[in-house]
Amino acid sequence: MENKFCSKCGAKLEEGQKFCSNCSKEVNSEKKSNLLRVILDIVRYIIGGLLIIGSINNLISGNWYGIIELILAFSCFPFLYRNIIGKFINNKKSITGLQIIVPIVLLVLFIAIVPAQTELKNNSGTNSSSTTNNNENSSTNSTKPKELTESEKMVLKLSTLMDSKLVIDSGDYVKGDVPAGEYAFIRFGSGQYYSEEDEAGNIIDNENFDSFGYVKVHEAGDISTRGILVNVTAFEQIGVKSAKELYEILNEKTDWNQSGMYKVGIDIEAGRYTLESLGSGYYAVLTGPVGSNDIVDNDNFNGKATVTIKNGQYLQLSRAKFSE
Repeated sequence: MENKFCSKCGAKLEEGQKFCSNCSKEVNSEKKSNLLRVILDIVRYIIGGLLIIGSINNLISGNWYGIIELILAFSCFPFLYRNIIGKFINNKKSITGLQIIVPIVLLVLFIAIVPAQTELKNNSGTNSSSTTNNNENSSTNSTKPKELTESEKMVLKLSTLMDSKLVIDSGDYVKGDVPAGEYAFIRFGSGQYYSEEDEAGNIIDNENFDSFGYVKVHEAGDISTRGILVNVTAFEQIGVKSAKELYEILNEKTDWNQSGMYKVGIDIEAGRYTLESLGSGYYAVLTGPVGSNDIVDNDNFNGKATVTIKNGQYLQLSRAKFSE
């Protein structure tokens, strides 16, 4: 028979001997150990093969931790330790220990790296998307700037003249804040009241404007205005010819012919006009603006009326409209 030796102590074994006569190790246990090792080897090869497939998918997807996964896969293969590492390490127990420790270390490293790279990739994608969106928005804004309306452009023009007091914003002012002169009152919003009072609180003149009109500032007392006051000398600087035109631009109106105070020869031409009431109508032909005028003609009417006006006069309409 072929000589056999005890795997534990190396003593010679006789045929049919069940226990080593030197160390009492069971002879059949070696066969059992060999079977268990074969089963474990098969399991390790299966796990390694699955890890190789996973690593290839990760590398194709651009996940660099697939490299760690590939190394982990090869660390599961028994031949790596027996046929390669075994040439440098003769200690069987050391090789067995390496087969357990190396895969565990690589597995821990792999588990730690996966979420880190996933978060980095997500952040990179988010930043890239944000940058792209910002660039698109910037490009859109640079190629398609918001175009101001005519009303907005006019507001900007008026604001540049406020420091010089050619334009007075809605508000209350003490004597001297608003220089003397003729101003167009422009309703821009809900406010329509204007008044000038002397130092004793007596009203010098006041008016409620349905749309626009003209006032004479005497610089004799406090001013209260709920509309914009524009000195008539500033019309050329803001590119308009009349209070009517300025009112239409600011309030986005066209061909306004209703309630207001029209300067004949500036807002409307001299001539004969037909008036039509919008409810109970009123008209007045005046020699000047509010605060410096006499009444030439006036009347309350329902239905229609006619009026003849001359250059230099002012036509005041309330709850009415006109046509030539």
